Amino acid sequence: MNTPASVPPPRPVPLVLRLVRSLALLGLAVAFTLILSLFVLSRPAMAAVTDTLLESSVLSSNARSLDFAAGLTVALILLTPVALLLLAWRLRLRSWWWIGGGYLAVAPVVAYLASDDPGINHPVTIEEIAPSFPGAETSFAVLMRYGRQHPSGKGFTEPKNAVGGTDLTKSATAGPWLAANRDKIMARWAELAPVRGWWAELNTFDRIGDLTQPRPESEILSFAAVRANARTAAMVAGLQALDGHGDAAFATLLPLLEVGRKLEVSSRLVVTLMIARVVQRSALDAATYVLDTTTVSPAVRAQFAAALAGGGGEAGARRIFDLEQVETAGIELNYRLGDMVSINGGHEFSRLLLNFVSPVLYNAHHTANLEAGHLSEMGELAAHRQTDRIGPREEAFVIQDGHPQFKNMFGVMLLGVLSPSLSSLEGNYWKLEDQRAALLARLTGP
Repeated sequence: MNTPASVPPPRPVPLVLRLVRSLALLGLAVAFTLILSLFVLSRPAMAAVTDTLLESSVLSSNARSLDFAAGLTVALILLTPVALLLLAWRLRLRSWWWIGGGYLAVAPVVAYLASDDPGINHPVTIEEIAPSFPGAETSFAVLMRYGRQHPSGKGFTEPKNAVGGTDLTKSATAGPWLAANRDKIMARWAELAPVRGWWAELNTFDRIGDLTQPRPESEILSFAAVRANARTAAMVAGLQALDGHGDAAFATLLPLLEVGRKLEVSSRLVVTLMIARVVQRSALDAATYVLDTTTVSPAVRAQFAAALAGGGGEAGARRIFDLEQVETAGIELNYRLGDMVSINGGHEFSRLLLNFVSPVLYNAHHTANLEAGHLSEMGELAAHRQTDRIGPREEAFVIQDGHPQFKNMFGVMLLGVLSPSLSSLEGNYWKLEDQRAALLARLTGP
């Protein structure tokens, strides 16, 4: 009777090889989970899931759908890798054939998610919009003396003799209010002497250089100091007009207008441009009140008219959106996902981890191209004063291009964060231009 040959026992797998295989299987499970999570968060799949599970439109709103999808994604991230690993061990799918086949299936999807636009479709640099010039460093150093982080700007507080304000466009009520608050206004004016001196020094430059880099960490002007000076100067000019000193009132307002205009044409940040426009609005409102209240000599009228000439026009309207494009591109193209999250602080480990997966979750060029195309379109609408179309187009952009998608998930979500509503700024831009033109016609007319 033949006895069967004994089967040799299987050779033990070396510990290092088992560890490498386990890590490879874990990486495959994580990659599959990431892809599945992006699929669930994308709107088409999200709608299908909610419709299938709930058979109703109870989660039809974007916000509630996102909440549902986010919760489902968290569950997937926590449970899917564990389930996949348990399944692999249960079915003995731990050979290199299974692991290699899994990577062959996942790799094309990961490559698709990481593929980006080859270049930038609308390249615009800050030097094209606000070029530097010889001597710009000197005026910029004076300008940033009242930056938010500079001791002068950081330490600025409203004067103790603070007083509210009045609408100088309403002459009937502005006059009595100014007269009743004369002492407080003049005390406030005296306390603002350092800011007034700084503003006068700025006005000694023919041009004010702005060398600010369009990055989130860049230093910006202290709006509080600029606003306090502009409002108080307007009220002082109003008091001078009440006293019959029209020329003195215009002399008070002229530096506001001149520095505001110089700062607007050189500004490299939208916030700086807005500050410059606010200052000019204060000067124009007060100048109109002065003309309504008292007389101004022809020579002074001509001097003020010269400062009013040459408004921004269509180019100025486009410039708002060009600046916004450069600012957002500075973030979109120079920061990876982890760096963006860590701008305002965060753990180094989470930053490194997000940066590692950033190419799969965030396509920088594609995001910047979407944003630039949108802002270019908005700039043209603004230049042609099609204000009524800007608001709806902004909303449509967020709905169409800013909702969760399978590819470039965090890029399109970032568009909703980095795309502020500029419709009100554009509308105010043309209101100020119209006011400038009307005041200029009044000063130069018969």
